[in-house]
Amino acid sequence: MKGKILFSTLSLMFCLLFVPDLKVSAGKVKEQVVYEEKLTDEEFRQLLEEAISDTYASVLTTKTLVNWTVKANSRKTTLFAYQPKNTSVSIGFKLSRTGWAGIIGGDGVVHYIPGTSIYYSFNIDKAQNYLVFVQNNSNAALTATGC
Repeated sequence: MKGKILFSTLSLMFCLLFVPDLKVSAGKVKEQVVYEEKLTDEEFRQLLEEAISDTYASVLTTKTLVNWTVKANSRKTTLFAYQPKNTSVSIGFKLSRTGWAGIIGGDGVVHYIPGTSIYYSFNIDKAQNYLVFVQNNSNAALTATGC
């Protein structure tokens, strides 16, 4: 457990160190609600096609700094990467407008947080492949900076 917390803390510190816009003070940190939903088979198939063909995709096992433009009503993702049980996936994104950021498991379950400054460490309770995503539900493009 201590190793898991240390790894999550170091991962988030790495993001904050190399992405200046992601700096946040302890006074600004608030508890975030994590939402969960299940993708339909068609949504999951489309997600896989997008992830495979996305030239900006990156592997989840290394911290990747991203500067994505996410088109209106669309989603940008990393490639799937295996995560063992009892580990975590940490994300930190600064969005130019309200959007979602989170993870999607190989079983199609989506865990996400809405907002513009999204920093969270998702606990992995099931060993499987996961990807990180940013979703734009608005009618205008948004930019996502972070890791």
